[in-house]
Amino acid sequence: METSDLSFFEKNFPNAPIHKIGEDFLVADVYISKNSPFTIAYPIKFDGIITMFCSKGSLVLTIDLVDYLAEPDTFFVSVPGDIISLRKEESNKSNLHLHVMAISNRILDKLNLNRQYASLLFKYRMVKATGKYKDLIIAYRAILQSLAQLDHPNLEDSLCNILRSLYTESMFAWKELSPAIMPTTRNRDKSTIYDSFIKAVNTYHNKHHELSFYADQLNITAKHLSTTIKAFCGKTAAEILDSYILMEAKNLIKYTSKSVKQISDELGFSSQLSFYRFFLRHEGLTPTDYRKSE
Repeated sequence: METSDLSFFEKNFPNAPIHKIGEDFLVADVYISKNSPFTIAYPIKFDGIITMFCSKGSLVLTIDLVDYLAEPDTFFVSVPGDIISLRKEESNKSNLHLHVMAISNRILDKLNLNRQYASLLFKYRMVKATGKYKDLIIAYRAILQSLAQLDHPNLEDSLCNILRSLYTESMFAWKELSPAIMPTTRNRDKSTIYDSFIKAVNTYHNKHHELSFYADQLNITAKHLSTTIKAFCGKTAAEILDSYILMEAKNLIKYTSKSVKQISDELGFSSQLSFYRFFLRHEGLTPTDYRKSE
């Protein structure tokens, strides 16, 4: 899947006040009126970390096929490799206000963060941030927004020092707040299988389209895999695998100039015709027509 950079935010939020530090850091205030449609239906993968704090309204944020409902005081973190799409919540009858921050992978490398630990810590991408944690998020955001309006030789070093502090505070906040949305003990085994399945699909979906392969990766039977995934999230394992392949196909069609044949090969289809049939069955359009659509 093609990876987006900070220009994605400027393109999709053209009227939002945006403050940047080079091409590696951005803070933005996104305001969407209650009468304005808003969606980023085409999935993206960002080369870094995105955080969003919702202070008003509601928004559906989809990360790796999991839907999260952003409501006032909810805080989201996406980690490198997440596939994201956004849409305005249909029942939302108020204005939407999001505070967005994006940090590139280059800055993350400079911070020397433990990426594996971060992925485990932010396994549940959303928390409800109230009280002291809400105040902390707002305070850090104000500092970073002010910093992004400065111009001096050591600006990036200042940014990294503040981000290290923010990361430390976020670790403590996430540990305290995330248990409220963790699965119950009864569902924890199903959650483990689901997480392992999603990780395997992320790694192998462009080479393997058969469920038996993923069951072998998890050392369980294909029947057990299908039953567990269905019980945990209401979708079959086959539906999730197809959705993941479709999500990447839509990204490659919309955000690259690769031919349909190249995309078909990249996604592991046996022929361009089989890819056409797969895409038409799920999307109701051919890949060519989808590329032309708005």
